[in-house]
Amino acid sequence: YYATTTGTPTATDWVLVGTHSTTFTNANYLAGLAVTSHNNSVLCSAVFSNYSIQNFPIQTAGLTDMDIGSPGAIGSAAVNGSIYTVSGGGADIWGTSDQFNYLFQSNTTDKTIIAHVDSVQNTDPWAKAGLMFRNSSAAGAALVGLFQNPNNLVELQWRDVDNSMANWTGSQVGGTASPKWLKLVKSGTTFTAYYATTTAAPAATDWVLVAVHTTTFTNSSFLGGIAVTAHNNSLINTSVFSSLSQQ
Repeated sequence: YYATTTGTPTATDWVLVGTHSTTFTNANYLAGLAVTSHNNSVLCSAVFSNYSIQNFPIQTAGLTDMDIGSPGAIGSAAVNGSIYTVSGGGADIWGTSDQFNYLFQSNTTDKTIIAHVDSVQNTDPWAKAGLMFRNSSAAGAALVGLFQNPNNLVELQWRDVDNSMANWTGSQVGGTASPKWLKLVKSGTTFTAYYATTTAAPAATDWVLVAVHTTTFTNSSFLGGIAVTAHNNSLINTSVFSSLSQQ
């Protein structure tokens, strides 16, 4: 398709160029922008804007970024030194399936994820930004997530079985005016969640226990990383993290 509109094209603005069938032999295929000068002695420079690949994993700083559950607004992630900016749309991480943006890596052994939540955009009082272990990239996958909302409340949330109803800790904790450090530990089937409010990297005694939960992932290669949802499927929530580590 192509479109000639000035703004973002609507569904009716696109003009069909053609349709073709091709079978790729590689399951891990490539997609992106390409430029050729058609003259091997001359360099051609082309400029693009508003580039997006919907529901396609993007590699950034050794991590994979992708939208989960086809949010209404396309998310993204950017890494600048120790600063991780994650923009996620989506209705929520809740119910029997989720919509959010996920910056993650695949794991086969137990991990501890730590990050400082610098800011959570207030796209909704229950927007979520935080850490997540997930059984797979499917919208209804089992998960354990530790999230902070725009009011700096922290909650542990889980879905024990793929496509089942999500649950959360009986009380949210840590509501203060300051951003927080979050730590989520996976040890076998046991997940332990903590937060801290120190300015510098927390010492062992600075961590405050949120909750402990047991979930069994069915996939030996599970996912772990940062998740952001706008809790409003027409908006993008841009939240900022720093000092991310997966130990």
